[in-house]
Amino acid sequence: MAGDAPSIGQAIWHWIIYVIVFCVAGGLAAGVTALLYELVTQEPYARELYAVIFGVAGYIAYRRALTVIDPERA
Repeated sequence: MAGDAPSIGQAIWHWIIYVIVFCVAGGLAAGVTALLYELVTQEPYARELYAVIFGVAGYIAYRRALTVIDPERA
């Protein structure tokens, strides 16, 4: 319903939270994976793989945050 739409302030606040969740979760997942890979193999980690893991983990975290903040939209 139109009456259930968040206000501009709420929408901006939610966007900030989603961006932070995406960046932190994606960065941690990709960083830990890269660190472990380089410790085990002693070879550099591919940037493309880092980007994919960052994006996927960030997206998953964003979707989880969405279900907590706004379950009706999820």
